[in-house]
Amino acid sequence: MKTQTLPTEIQEMSKGVSVEKRNEVQNVLNKVFDGVSNMREQLESIEVKDEKDKVNMKLANTIRLGVRQVRLDADKVFSAKRSEVQQQMLSFKTEDSLWLKAKQVKDILTKEIEENAKWKEETAKRFEQEQIELKIKQRENLVNKLNPEIDRSEFENMGDDTFASFIKGIEKDYNDRIEAEKKAEAERIEKERLDKKEHDRRFEIAPFAQFNEGNKDLREMEDSEYNKLLKSLKDAKKEYEIQQEEQRKENERLKKEREAENKRREEEEEQRKALEEERLKKEKAEAKRIADEQAKKQAEHDAQLKKERQAREKLEREAKEKVEAELKSKKEAELAPDKNKLESLAKDISEISLPELKSDEAKEVLRKAQILLDKTSNYIKEQSVKL
Repeated sequence: MKTQTLPTEIQEMSKGVSVEKRNEVQNVLNKVFDGVSNMREQLESIEVKDEKDKVNMKLANTIRLGVRQVRLDADKVFSAKRSEVQQQMLSFKTEDSLWLKAKQVKDILTKEIEENAKWKEETAKRFEQEQIELKIKQRENLVNKLNPEIDRSEFENMGDDTFASFIKGIEKDYNDRIEAEKKAEAERIEKERLDKKEHDRRFEIAPFAQFNEGNKDLREMEDSEYNKLLKSLKDAKKEYEIQQEEQRKENERLKKEREAENKRREEEEEQRKALEEERLKKEKAEAKRIADEQAKKQAEHDAQLKKERQAREKLEREAKEKVEAELKSKKEAELAPDKNKLESLAKDISEISLPELKSDEAKEVLRKAQILLDKTSNYIKEQSVKL
């Protein structure tokens, strides 16, 4: 049996474990290493060429199952050892951690080989999935060319025959749509041609529109028929212009006759207006003279009335002022004794002699009393002046 060196992390943990137990862990790990080392070499020598290489896929499966069995057998040993240790947890906690770490190392070792073997084992399955996805992608590319709005979920699980019918249906829809678009484009071009022809013809005959009787179909009319219509309209306009010129000359003659008659009437009206203005001027001058005489008399009358009113108002004002002065003098004479008494009282209050006090409380009361006495004296003085 080949001795496998313990990982550094386990070596550090094993310092608190007896040599006997450390050797026991070493032996279990060595069995695992010995059990899978040959399998690792065998697995590395296996190369699955393609999805049809069933022999090598089978060998990979055998190795994976063998490694799995080694791992499971070791799990039983590790679990049993941990169970023993956990029953004596207080004294063997370090040993339990050692076994746990050894188990983790074992898992890393074995599961890596298992995953590698499984990946090689499932080569055919992966190839099958890749082929399915490739077919779906091919279908998706084909469908997108015809109708990109269809989701892959609608056709990815179809059988080949069903998908063939499905693709024929959307291909027909695609071709029908393309044909409809071509037809619509041709109709659009034809409509533009007819629109332009109609527009050009309407523009050309616009100067003769008043001579165009009826609503002619300029859009579908043949060129020969249109040329005849245009010629007839030009002839009609020419004849109309001749008639208009004759009518213009006649109107000019009548206009001159009306202008001569209007001039004669205007001269007669001007003479009448001149005579009327002269009459109104004389009447206005006479009316002004009469108005001026009346205004002069009214002004003299108003001046006399104003003078009399002012004299009367002066007498009334002087009489009123005399009565008010007498009443004021009488009232002042009646209030004089009371006014003097109030003034004397205010003076007496302001001159009251205050006592000398010792305590701060009494001094504060006396200070506030002094303020009230001053306010009372000032109030009496202010009110007595108003009497």
